Amino acid sequence: TETKVDDTANVGFRSKFHSVDSSGDPILAVDRQVPDQMASFRFNDENNLTFDHTKLNTGTWNYVNQSEISVDTNIYKFGTGSMKINSAAPVAISNLNKVSVEWSAQGWFAMNTTTYATNHKPILFAVVPTTGVEVFCELDGDSTSPGFGKVYIHMNNVQVAGSTAATYWTGFGGAAWNHVLFQKREESLGLYKYEVYINGNLAVEYQTTTDVSLDALTIGGPSSSPTSANCYVGHVDDIVIDDVAPYSATFSVPAAEIPITMSDSDVALIKFDRLHSKAGDITLTTLANHTTYSFSDITANTLWASVNIPAISVWEVGPGGLQILDMSQTVSTLTNATYTLTATKEEYGTKTSTIPSPQGRSLQVTANVVNKFYLRDALYQKIDNVLEFTFNQDVKLTKGSILQQFNSAGITSAYGTIVDVPEGTLLNPGYGNKYKVG
Repeated sequence: TETKVDDTANVGFRSKFHSVDSSGDPILAVDRQVPDQMASFRFNDENNLTFDHTKLNTGTWNYVNQSEISVDTNIYKFGTGSMKINSAAPVAISNLNKVSVEWSAQGWFAMNTTTYATNHKPILFAVVPTTGVEVFCELDGDSTSPGFGKVYIHMNNVQVAGSTAATYWTGFGGAAWNHVLFQKREESLGLYKYEVYINGNLAVEYQTTTDVSLDALTIGGPSSSPTSANCYVGHVDDIVIDDVAPYSATFSVPAAEIPITMSDSDVALIKFDRLHSKAGDITLTTLANHTTYSFSDITANTLWASVNIPAISVWEVGPGGLQILDMSQTVSTLTNATYTLTATKEEYGTKTSTIPSPQGRSLQVTANVVNKFYLRDALYQKIDNVLEFTFNQDVKLTKGSILQQFNSAGITSAYGTIVDVPEGTLLNPGYGNKYKVG
């Protein structure tokens, strides 16, 4: 029976060392991990819309109309589901309480085709600070507007910047998925740039000394007074909130769900009870993070099966080589079998003779057959072009063995035979980093 330990409430740990104490209990020394991102919502669980894959759970979800928000397992960009916003009912994630010099929010948007056909200006992301002014990014989809098709940044409900290109609205047609990134980036001390990227391309930017912190993020509409004229209706997938601005130039959009990256938090010792008497959930009371662990006993399942294959034997590479140079690492299959030899009789001449037989005894004539079977070792004819190889660390290789160089496709591109090895030391001969290969 084996014991498994799970960090059930956090992203886990990395083991770096283990030991056994005097009682026989194994002890793990681990680096406990914390996610670099603030929150990650992938909407893959239709029964848990707000599951945070960072397991930090720092934000609180707020709804204008919760019945209009759901997980749709039929339409999604990645994974197995997305968040469906069915009407003018944005969602807000509050109590993030992030006072940092930078922040970012990104995700994938696929607009409802019926809503796309109506004139409106949906707000995609809106950031509300703990104190101060609000900032949000808006997509102009009103065909009667002078800025139709452009992306705008509003600060304190005032339009402060707009994109030069007016083609962004077209990209949202046909329920196409579009990647949107809204971020605040520190240019220099006290100088900030608010930027909106659409599908990896910088659409609009605004530079200011106004510092907007991140306390709440609204997705799909304004932080207050949502209407059909300013709200987004459609699907949203893979929302990631971060306390850094990840990009400062054009980038390639994610080709999969944005992974959770981790950093070391602190060090812990985890002790396993060899008697298996301490299994179950353990709550630690003196730690700020990583307070819940679960110890469970598992029995390894061993499956025995007869595969009915012949014995496998790896040929030893001899001085002459049983394989050609570029196949010296090939595993050979040895199949036991019986080989039947054939014989051919050739009569090349006859002669009749009289042989005296003393005292009437019979004469027996036998042939002395000499078997002629030839096995020849395919010796190398010549090893030349000997060069000295210097490795970046000491190794111990055998004289006469073969070195091979593989390309990215796993095909041998060069090979050679070790003809001379380092002198090494008295206790470890042949150990060093300079070898001669031919």
